Amino acid sequence: MRLNNRGFAFSTMLYGTLALIIVVLMLIFSILKSNSNETYYYSSIIEENLNKCVSEEISLENCYTSGSDQCDPTSYYACIGVNNHTSITEGKRIVDFLSEKTVTSGNGLYKDEKTGNLVFRGVDVNNYIQFSGDIWRIIEVEADGAVKIAYTKYGSKLKWNVDESGEWKSSSINNELNNTFYSTLTNTSAIDKREWNIGRIYSVARTIDELVEQESLAKYGSGEAYSFVGLPNASDYVKASLNDTCSNDVLVSTNCNSWLSVYGSWLINASYTEAESIEAYYFQTGNKLERKSVTEEESVVPVIYLKSSQKIISGDGSISNPYILER
Repeated sequence: MRLNNRGFAFSTMLYGTLALIIVVLMLIFSILKSNSNETYYYSSIIEENLNKCVSEEISLENCYTSGSDQCDPTSYYACIGVNNHTSITEGKRIVDFLSEKTVTSGNGLYKDEKTGNLVFRGVDVNNYIQFSGDIWRIIEVEADGAVKIAYTKYGSKLKWNVDESGEWKSSSINNELNNTFYSTLTNTSAIDKREWNIGRIYSVARTIDELVEQESLAKYGSGEAYSFVGLPNASDYVKASLNDTCSNDVLVSTNCNSWLSVYGSWLINASYTEAESIEAYYFQTGNKLERKSVTEEESVVPVIYLKSSQKIISGDGSISNPYILER
C-alpha cells in the first residue's frame, strides 16, 4: 500500500499516539507494580514484627508457666510498643516507690493515717506484682516496708481443718499452705516469716477498729503463730472497700465490694463461739463476711509477706504491666 505525505504524516501521528499510550500504560503498570511491591514489602515487615511479638509473648508465657522467678516482660512490652513500662534503673524499695502514688479519693492506694500503712482500696486498682513466676496482688504495705501480697489463682477448695478445731496453729489448712504450697514457690529468700493476726472474731464486732483489735489477739491459747504463708484477715477485705457502711458495721454489711472481694476465701480467723460446732470466717464472694464449720470446704487465697528490702525496678502495677522486683 502506498501513502502520500499527508497519509504518512497521519500514520506517523497515529503510531506516535499509540506509542505514547503504550508508554503511559507501561508507566502506570510499573507504578502499580511498584506500589504492589511496596505494599507487600511493608506487609511483610508488619507480619514479621507481629510474629516476633507473638514469639516474645509465648516465651514469656512459657517462663511464667515454668514457675521461674526470672521472667522479665521488658522485651515483650518494648516489642508491642508499650511506652508506659516504667523503668527504674537502680530500683526503689516497694514502700518508697508506692508512697509516691497515694490518692485521697476514688480507686487507688491510700495511706492509713493511724498506722502509716498503705492500703489498696476500691474495685479497679493497679496492684499487680510478679513473684515466683506468677502474678500476685498487693493487699497492703506496712509502714516498716513489709508487703502483704495475695495469690488469687490457687484454684482448689480446702477444709479449714479436717478436725473440728479452730486452732490455726495445728489446722490442716495451715499445714497445707506452709508445706505443699510453700514448696512450689521460688525466690523464697524474699519471703518474710511473720506472726499472723489469728485472733478469733466475736460476733458483736462492729467497727473496723474493733475488728483489727480482735484479730491481733490470739484466743483459746493459740499462742504465737509464726509461718511463711497465711490467709487474709477479715480486716483486709473490709479495708479494701471504699464503702463506709462496710467499715462501720463489718459483720452485717453486704456492701464490702472491692478488688479483693471478687476472690472469696477462708480467713485466718476462727469464730469466737460457745457452740459445739467450731466455725471459721470466710469472705463470701462479692459482698460480706460469713462463717461456717471448719470441716467444710471453701476457696483459698494464700497470703505472704515480702521483706521490706525488696525493690521494684519496673512496671506500673497494671495487669498488663505488673511491678517487677529486683533480682
